[in-house]
Amino acid sequence: MTAQDGAKAPVQAAAGRPRLTILRQRADVLALCFAYRAVIATLVAVPLSAVAATVVGDHPRGDAVLWDRGGVWLIETVRLASPALQGWAPYGSLVMLAAAFGWLLPLGALIASASPGTERTPWRGLLSRSALCYPTLALMFGATLLLQVATLGLVTVCASLLAGLATSRTHGVDALQVAGPAVGVLLAWLIAVGQDVVRAALVQRKQSLYQALGTGWDLLRGLARWVVLAAAWRTALALFAFLLAAVAGAKLTGGAADQLPLVVALHGLAGVIFVWLRGSWFHWLSPRLAALSVGEGLDGGAEALPSPSE
Repeated sequence: MTAQDGAKAPVQAAAGRPRLTILRQRADVLALCFAYRAVIATLVAVPLSAVAATVVGDHPRGDAVLWDRGGVWLIETVRLASPALQGWAPYGSLVMLAAAFGWLLPLGALIASASPGTERTPWRGLLSRSALCYPTLALMFGATLLLQVATLGLVTVCASLLAGLATSRTHGVDALQVAGPAVGVLLAWLIAVGQDVVRAALVQRKQSLYQALGTGWDLLRGLARWVVLAAAWRTALALFAFLLAAVAGAKLTGGAADQLPLVVALHGLAGVIFVWLRGSWFHWLSPRLAALSVGEGLDGGAEALPSPSE
């Protein structure tokens, strides 16, 4: 078998697998990731609910008034509860920071579940594998977060400076002020996509950070368009799921307090979709990274790769 055939074999095998493999074979890891996010959401929501109860707790309709059209009660609650919210801010910031770094453990297990030969590995074994990579994952996450913040800030500031050079306010100036943050968010998202590729190489291929960076660069250099497309539709679908859950929850409940379980169920479903999409994304990356680890990489084997929607 030639090196070129060796590069094609992993992706051809992956292309022959039935879709939704991550949902059928790794439901345990998906459940682990969903459970973690549900616990964190509860830790964040409970203090906020307690603060809201100090303002609308005695209202006959309870916190359902916060969903009324116009948002009068919501604005008034934020105003009256601002001292308590300021006191909660340090706690909330610490919880969110710890949650972001803690998420790397179940995420690492989800990434490892896409590795070849791990179909029968129990979730505890995948979690142990994630723990071995955790220091590097945490270091990379912190560095990436700083890079994203710096990129977003730099692009926004540059757009504001360019807009400030205009002698009069025009539609072009307004568009520039809007486009600046939008471009910054797009660049931050692209950085996140690159981080996921390196994460996959780090955990799935068991590479060092230096090797994973090289592997990620090789994959992006050869399949940049397909990687971006595969990540883009999954990101768009996840955002749509959360947006639909928020809108549908407000429309279907009509502000009724007894419909709270329906709202929780809708947002829970959106969370399940998000976790599944993350798993699908890393399963999409796995055969392409495998193709880079044998023979001469993607040279001559790119035509064998499945489409980004698979």
